[in-house]
Amino acid sequence: MDPATITALLTPVVSLLTGYMTYKVGMRKAQDEGKPQPEQPKEADKAEQALVVVKEAVAAHGDDAVKQTLALFEQQPQAFASAFREMLAANAQRNPAFAQQLQTLIIGDQVGGDKAGGDKVAGNKVDGSVHVAGDAKVYGTVAGVNTETIATTYNFGKDDTR
Repeated sequence: MDPATITALLTPVVSLLTGYMTYKVGMRKAQDEGKPQPEQPKEADKAEQALVVVKEAVAAHGDDAVKQTLALFEQQPQAFASAFREMLAANAQRNPAFAQQLQTLIIGDQVGGDKAGGDKVAGNKVDGSVHVAGDAKVYGTVAGVNTETIATTYNFGKDDTR
């Protein structure tokens, strides 16, 4: 994927995180000054999940510049949003594993435990990208890219050969 496309895809993610981090900074400041806490953004849960994925990706695959920019972004989200987006995009260009982890965040929703997500869900069919984590189970045929370990159990039927 070219740098311009990655940057364009990262823009809404960084915007979501910027709003959330601005809220968190405002919370800390209000707490320190004994003032009322700011109102929580309506997409705070989604932003918190996105922040976890981004932090995991940066910790596992980010270079020092991305790690430093993340730390600055967490302290001053408005000032460092653009730099953070650019650093994520540049690191994704250099590191395919990092790009894959960010792609999971950008394209597909998270699936963990008994929560299901994805681009489109119709009945029991998911169309799009899905990240399966934790103790989630997938039933049926699955095709895609694996970046971790897959453990599976198969029960042989009476007509199956072993």
